[in-house]
Amino acid sequence: MKLIKELNEDFRNNPPAEFRIGKIVRGNTLKRGMKLSASYSKVNEGTDYIEVLGFTGNDEKYGEGGVKYNSVQEIFRVTRGVSNLKQLEQHDNKNEYGYHHYMVARDIDPNSTVKGEEGSWYYIFEGRWSRGSGAEPLSFRELNFAPKKKPAAPKPVQQERPYTSRGSVRSSKMSRRYNPFRDNSRRNTGRRGR
Repeated sequence: MKLIKELNEDFRNNPPAEFRIGKIVRGNTLKRGMKLSASYSKVNEGTDYIEVLGFTGNDEKYGEGGVKYNSVQEIFRVTRGVSNLKQLEQHDNKNEYGYHHYMVARDIDPNSTVKGEEGSWYYIFEGRWSRGSGAEPLSFRELNFAPKKKPAAPKPVQQERPYTSRGSVRSSKMSRRYNPFRDNSRRNTGRRGR
């Protein structure tokens, strides 16, 4: 199984052509409208390319109430005594199972079979955003769209020099002067005129 560092390196080097991977984003700084790559490797390995649509409240089961908050920081402001994801998870665990805060996201992976689908797929487990039944912890990175490549301008055609044989090069003045087979030991000896 690959380590998260190796996974991040893999998807940094091989993202879909439309994306550029940026810097690391912390889970407690997520906001509506952010485009992210969410990598995981605990049970399965992979990367989700998502756009954050918002966050649900913990008043309806499995986030079925829809988007209620625009950022994690907004949840912290509304929920008293909570300043990080671990505390938010402890606050949510007082409720019945399923009544937690979820992140609502849209899949923006161009190679995905569910591109454009939205859902509350991400939840907090052990103080981190996670996904799936295996509670895969996620690592987030900024995602930017790569600029579209413009067709390259045609290169100017250079005239090719005809091939010359070694003999013609030897006959030139410069090659005689700096001939690699010439004995240059007498050069720069102070005697001139020879």
